[in-house]
Amino acid sequence: METANEDTLNCYKARFGPDFYAFQHRGVSFIVINSSLIFHLEPELEHHWQHQLRFLETELKAANQRNSTHTIVFGHYPFFLQHPDEDWSKDDLEIGLVIPLERRSIVLELFNQYSVSAVFTGHTPQESIYQLWDNSNGDLERGWIPARK
Repeated sequence: METANEDTLNCYKARFGPDFYAFQHRGVSFIVINSSLIFHLEPELEHHWQHQLRFLETELKAANQRNSTHTIVFGHYPFFLQHPDEDWSKDDLEIGLVIPLERRSIVLELFNQYSVSAVFTGHTPQESIYQLWDNSNGDLERGWIPARK
């Protein structure tokens, strides 16, 4: 796996366009994030992470102001595998699968604050969907959608 850096980020943008963006369709707000900027903690990417974080909060706030029926986020790296507070040490086999806790907690707090309906991610062998706020019990939950039937 190649680590995200200025060169790979610029190459991606030149070939595909913006690496994070938002759109609306039929009253639903969709936000696509570059989860590599959240996953990789390299100092040279810090300003990109901060820029995306401001973008994310602005878009989540706008979705609330529009009274979006749902707000759905898409990214590559999952935020957690079992529980939002899990913290994988470097000795764990699962390291490299999820966004590090220090940044995950910042983003999940925004998702909760602005009532994100779901976050779709990849990277793991299964396709995953995260139900981020379940009003029936007030707790973060996680669910799976299998890759194939």
